Amino acid sequence: MNRCRRLLMGVALAILIPCFALARPMDSGGAAAADAAVLERAESEAVSLEKAAGEGARDMAASMSAAELAKSAHVGRAREDLDALLRRDPTNVRGNILYARLGLAAVLCTPLSFDASKPMEAPLPASAADLDQALDRALLREPDNAEVYYWKATVCAAPIVRATVPTMTRTSLNFEGAVRAMKRAVELAPDSVGYREALAFELLDLGRPDEARDALRPAAGGQHPMYRLLSDWTHLPHPPNAAPCPDARGDALTVAARHGLTDWTNARVDAFVCPAPLKEVEAFYARLFPGFAFYQMQKQENEGMTARFLVTRLTWKGESLIPAGSMAELGTGENSNSIELFAAELKHPTDENRERY
Repeated sequence: MNRCRRLLMGVALAILIPCFALARPMDSGGAAAADAAVLERAESEAVSLEKAAGEGARDMAASMSAAELAKSAHVGRAREDLDALLRRDPTNVRGNILYARLGLAAVLCTPLSFDASKPMEAPLPASAADLDQALDRALLREPDNAEVYYWKATVCAAPIVRATVPTMTRTSLNFEGAVRAMKRAVELAPDSVGYREALAFELLDLGRPDEARDALRPAAGGQHPMYRLLSDWTHLPHPPNAAPCPDARGDALTVAARHGLTDWTNARVDAFVCPAPLKEVEAFYARLFPGFAFYQMQKQENEGMTARFLVTRLTWKGESLIPAGSMAELGTGENSNSIELFAAELKHPTDENRERY
């Protein structure tokens, strides 16, 4: 009996000893390597989701693919592993940045759905505060990390669309807070053109174009396309009673942010409609730019309506805009240092044209 007991104990020890060996804590080098792998996977998934969200915003089919990606098992595993890492190391800077990036991108990959019988809040729910808090935890460890402030601003400025039939509003978690955070990012990394662009867009959303222009002034030696565009707008105001066409400015900014002026001169676009004779518009600009005049290209008459199409040019010389002195000067071709102005004057417009403009 004693022999059997000794044999059983020996078997038990033989079984338990390998188990203890398997359960030994990972050494510091192994733990660091495991955490690095978690962060690499999270980074890869964040980049994929951000790309998918951008494509989905422009194309319906891509939007559905983005939604599937956000719900995929591999994205879910990456987020679970990252959550586990942050439970062990709550102030891990890269981990908290990736937590915010994954959370924001996953929500932006989700298509907007609307049930008329229920209030709707999308695409970024109020729980976005959790993403902002993650970035605050990162700042506890690195209070002067520009990238953390950049993502904090991005989360705070992300759109929240709220709708209850028949009204719909667009807001954000904290837009003024986003501007403060992005300004701090620029202070910490003044040579980052991307941070300056992001700050400019946020200021423009708040209707502060002069501040947006100043934020971009140091970028690219004063030749950044957005800075040039904002300078154009600042120096070329609309006449009284003019109704701006905001889509023209929004499209121009998007293109200007992505392309240089040399190849994309036409990106510097503005448009407005003014219920006044062209001579009044011309006189308004002549007070700002002595010698200013429009030059007629074409005149059409149809069903009692007269349409005149005119053009002129203003050219930058230092900080001043100099108007073209004759039609002949306009034949020298476009250049990135000038502003082309086109005007269409409609007299006795038809009801269709009146409604359109």
